[in-house]
Amino acid sequence: VPERWPAQKYLLALTETDPARCVDLLTQIDSSAASLPADALQGGAWAPFVAIARSILLSRLENWPGARAALNDVAITSRDVDFGILQIRLWKAAAHLLTGDVTRARRKATVLVGASTASPRILVGALAVAGAAACRLGETDAARKQVSMALRLADQHRLYVPLTIVPAADWASLFELLPDPLPTDIRNALLSDSLSTGADPFLRLSPRELAVARSVASHHSMDEVAAQLFVSRNTVKTQLRSVYRKLDVRSRASLEELALRHGYLNPEE
Repeated sequence: VPERWPAQKYLLALTETDPARCVDLLTQIDSSAASLPADALQGGAWAPFVAIARSILLSRLENWPGARAALNDVAITSRDVDFGILQIRLWKAAAHLLTGDVTRARRKATVLVGASTASPRILVGALAVAGAAACRLGETDAARKQVSMALRLADQHRLYVPLTIVPAADWASLFELLPDPLPTDIRNALLSDSLSTGADPFLRLSPRELAVARSVASHHSMDEVAAQLFVSRNTVKTQLRSVYRKLDVRSRASLEELALRHGYLNPEE
């Protein structure tokens, strides 16, 4: 990478947890990117590192839609084997795991395992994601095999950071399959989940409930929401009650604040 700032910001994003510093880093990245041609943002050796850094920082700020969208800023094809592109594909597989799309996470991670044998850093993360997905699906033998390989490679090459792409809750389950597989300090770091900020509460909603939540948070009336979604007013009221319960909010104002904080609402709406 001729320009060093993308790599620097990528490394800072991996280790930064303070929200104020995350906002500052995002500002630095976006300010630098604004001076570049539009097509440069979708290609080049450094583009994947910028996209991943933005995705990490947005997830620290609990803007999960923005974090997922950042990974789509880089144009890739299924045949791309550049290291940066493989990184993007790995983070996308992990994003599916985080959002509960376990089958897709496993499929993408498994494909990535076959495409990244020349890159231990990618291979460790892909095996870990595939193993975590298999564990969630109840396939303990496959999970044990894949995670054992991931941990063996990580220890051999001292590549423990790729393991952090798997949520701590999954590691808790995986460690039950593999007692004492890592040095205590590394095991505790993975279980502490220090690189994540918690799940997106809006992932608890069904697609229709999410549509209702966004419309209501955008100050649309019950009748307007019903017309938009082609359902009855009573159906909207029932779904809104479910939204309030799942998100643990009690008013439209609280719903709007939560939607803004997690990136589900345009601040200008």
